[in-house]
Amino acid sequence: MSKKINDQELIGGFGKKLGFLLASMNISDDAKELFIEILNNLPPEKVAEVAMTLENKFASEQLDLLNIELENKLEQLAIEYAEKEKKIDEKTITELDSIFKRSKK
Repeated sequence: MSKKINDQELIGGFGKKLGFLLASMNISDDAKELFIEILNNLPPEKVAEVAMTLENKFASEQLDLLNIELENKLEQLAIEYAEKEKKIDEKTITELDSIFKRSKK
């Protein structure tokens, strides 16, 4: 009886995590239902293994998304910096031209 309670606690502990991970998967509802049926027939150790595998995959995908987002932000900052630098250069050239013209008079 104690083993059964521990198995149920183990499955319950991974149940919420699996629910979140399953909901985030880009598969049809039918596939999700089939996945749940399969999980219900697995021993708790395999359920834990599946949960860890899905969690690692989810974390990897999230990291990829964060890397893409960071790359996009850095590119945008580089563009903004280049535009500001160009304006500063143009202003500096204009001011130097003005100084040069005044010094020739």
